[in-house]
Amino acid sequence: MSKIDNTSSLDVDVCEESVTISSNTVDVEIVDLEIVKTVNCPWTVTGGTLRFCTAITNPSEDIDIEDALFHDTLNGRLTYVTGSFTVDGHPATPTVSGQSIEYVIPEIPAGETVTICFDVTVGPETA
Repeated sequence: MSKIDNTSSLDVDVCEESVTISSNTVDVEIVDLEIVKTVNCPWTVTGGTLRFCTAITNPSEDIDIEDALFHDTLNGRLTYVTGSFTVDGHPATPTVSGQSIEYVIPEIPAGETVTICFDVTVGPETA
């Protein structure tokens, strides 16, 4: 984790005198989420089903992450299996548009991992 300190200032001309006014300093912590994607099988055949899982870990000790947008773009040969999407083993409903899958993760608590899994079927190779 890293931190950013930031202070604003404003230069103002008052009665032929230049005055600089500074704000308070704001600290912003940068939480570097850890993301690991796995697949249940290293190979398959056309018509086969694969299960992808993405583990998203919040390594912070005290900062919860809210409303994180998960996004996965599927290869053109892959088709999302409707109803297969889970978050920590519980059914959830993503937004699916073409080859794009999105889901807003309501919260990733500090020190916790959220695991998103879904199935795809493998179609034929196109020329």
